[in-house]
Amino acid sequence: LHGRAFGDGIYTGNNPLAFQSLGEVGILVARLKGCCSERTQRLRSFCRLETDVAYNTILGNKLNSTEGRPTDDTYDEVVLRSSDQVVPLVKF
Repeated sequence: LHGRAFGDGIYTGNNPLAFQSLGEVGILVARLKGCCSERTQRLRSFCRLETDVAYNTILGNKLNSTEGRPTDDTYDEVVLRSSDQVVPLVKF
């Protein structure tokens, strides 16, 4: 499953064109990030790491870490752990 790369949560991106292959509907949201942990690799298990317990947001980029591409925020994923951190604004 796509959502298992960085653990459970609400996956959001910086660029809607980068993830358009995942569906035909986009939702512009306001993100309340909170305490963040940056990941350069996918989580090895389907559960949170002990070190992630203090964080409610994971910043990750699967393409940069797995394909050796230069750092580029086009494919950044911001994984919010709670629905309280997301405010939907516009459907497109």
